[in-house]
Amino acid sequence: LLPFHPVAAVAFGATSSAATQSPSVGATGNFHVPPTMEFSPRDSIVLYDHMAKAGGKQGAKELKQLNPSSYFRGSAYIGRDAASNFGDKVKETFGVWASKATEDESCESGARGVLNTLAAPIVSGLELVKARGEVVSSSKFLLRYILPLLVDLSRE
Repeated sequence: LLPFHPVAAVAFGATSSAATQSPSVGATGNFHVPPTMEFSPRDSIVLYDHMAKAGGKQGAKELKQLNPSSYFRGSAYIGRDAASNFGDKVKETFGVWASKATEDESCESGARGVLNTLAAPIVSGLELVKARGEVVSSSKFLLRYILPLLVDLSRE
């Protein structure tokens, strides 16, 4: 199994099919995190960390405010609501980055860099499958990989 971030689904569409203009990527290269996409606290921290690595000058002020050490300063306990609010702020900030990337090519490296990094495990996994000569849409692939996964998930 490949662990991946929820944004990787958006990232995979945005990075792998920009030429074909998938639903994740509009004619202007527009990409976004759907507002209904839920994040676990770990997902929020992972996205923040990737943004901090890729951000540079682009979002230094926003990132400083979102630094978990600063954001949760003074909190003895981080509850579900606080973690959810943090995740919403991270998604919102990433959305601002993505919209700036479509308006200004120089900003694209931040948002696009985060998307590329998050999509990398999926892309490399699919390349390995292709190198083995397996077809993802085949019934053999389904029986070998997907069915056991579904059985394991149903046991939990």
